[in-house]
Amino acid sequence: MKKLPTYILLCIFFLNIVSCDFIRKLAGRPTSADIEEKAALIQERRQRTEDSIRVAKALAQARLDSVMHIDSVQCAIEDMGYKFSDRFAYGESIEPLQHRYYLIIGVYRTARMLQLQVDAQRKRGYNTVSLPLEGGVKALALYASDDIDELYCFLQQTRAEGACPADAWIYSHPY
Repeated sequence: MKKLPTYILLCIFFLNIVSCDFIRKLAGRPTSADIEEKAALIQERRQRTEDSIRVAKALAQARLDSVMHIDSVQCAIEDMGYKFSDRFAYGESIEPLQHRYYLIIGVYRTARMLQLQVDAQRKRGYNTVSLPLEGGVKALALYASDDIDELYCFLQQTRAEGACPADAWIYSHPY
């Protein structure tokens, strides 16, 4: 009978020393360290998700702002008396374009600047095409084609040679 209180005291002492984690480990359950680690991972994933949502919303807002800016520019042009839908403003002659795709290397407002670039490209051996655009500006095309793959290969080749500026772009003319 004297041994029973001793055993009870020993069990209480043993449980206090060993703690709950020991019993959880014996039962095959996660310990408090495992639970804390899992909670940290969940919090990190939640934060990454919130960050990606915030970035996606910012990008969507930037696109919306860009569209609103384009609309305001269109309204300003129409307020000046020009129709935005007129493809070739300021009395330009409307000539049908011969090809579907054009490699544009620059857009110029003055004829003098356009002619300087045309002369420079002719010295390099390229035949250029001048395309009138909205607002009285002219785009200078280094190459024209009906095949987008052919034009893209030409773009890569001229960029490798250094004959094409880095901000060159492909204009697609709708038929």
